[in-house]
Amino acid sequence: MSKHKANYNRLGSVTYDNKPIIIEGIYSKNEMLEYAESIYNNCESSVNNTLMEEKSGFDWLPINKTELHLYNIRHIQHHTGQLIERLHQFGIKGIEWESSSE
Repeated sequence: MSKHKANYNRLGSVTYDNKPIIIEGIYSKNEMLEYAESIYNNCESSVNNTLMEEKSGFDWLPINKTELHLYNIRHIQHHTGQLIERLHQFGIKGIEWESSSE
């Protein structure tokens, strides 16, 4: 994304090289929607053009792109479970799911 803001993806208060992270402003709703649309529009071609036998692209993950996709799915499942656990701690249970189809 051309509007990338350094270190906005970090959850801690310092960078990898121990420098403080200073957040100056947030993305607007329109910027977030624009980014989501960009991802949606480029997803199919990105996946189709990926050579699945290539390295993951992360030196701490010595796996190929196919394994990286599986790793990411599992990672999302892990954090979804954590989110559900936190919601339950606050008494939020039985969320009604909505569908876009009728």
